[in-house]
Amino acid sequence: MDTVPYGSMPEKTLPPGQRAIEGFPRFGTHLHAPPPAVPSDPVIEIGGAVVEPISMSLARLATLPRRELTADLHCVAGWSATALQWEGVAFATVYREVIEPVLAAGAPITHVVFEGLDRYRSILQVEDALRDDVLIAEHLDGRPLDGDHGAPARLVSASQYGFMSTKRLCRIEVHTAEP
Repeated sequence: MDTVPYGSMPEKTLPPGQRAIEGFPRFGTHLHAPPPAVPSDPVIEIGGAVVEPISMSLARLATLPRRELTADLHCVAGWSATALQWEGVAFATVYREVIEPVLAAGAPITHVVFEGLDRYRSILQVEDALRDDVLIAEHLDGRPLDGDHGAPARLVSASQYGFMSTKRLCRIEVHTAEP
């Protein structure tokens, strides 16, 4: 398994205005309700500028090369959960091995939309989505993700604020223009 350290500076510093916290709290727009139920056989639908939409089961995802990533998660509310240990598959690997083979011929992909079971969506430019620190994670700190942190799988885009890291990932769309 490939391990990718977060940051290239010998001593990490938090972004301006951030404070380190203990633990990693559940955060989201619907804290008064429980997380959405995880389907018994979860899949990630792939659509947009593809020849035909496909479904990638989490069993298929698990067959792709794994990697670990140690990264901080910075919330726009001003807190940072530090040194989180994520495990999953680099999005770049998913893109190359699963998405590229079904792209429409000549489609110049510019944006990727990630959608969760709760209908939350984040949009990344394709260059950002393909960075080394972007994973589809299924484990956090050596354990499978729980509902509060995005089970069964979530996007982790370590160099961006946490709201870009869509939880409960169920759909990926590729686009030739900003959606």
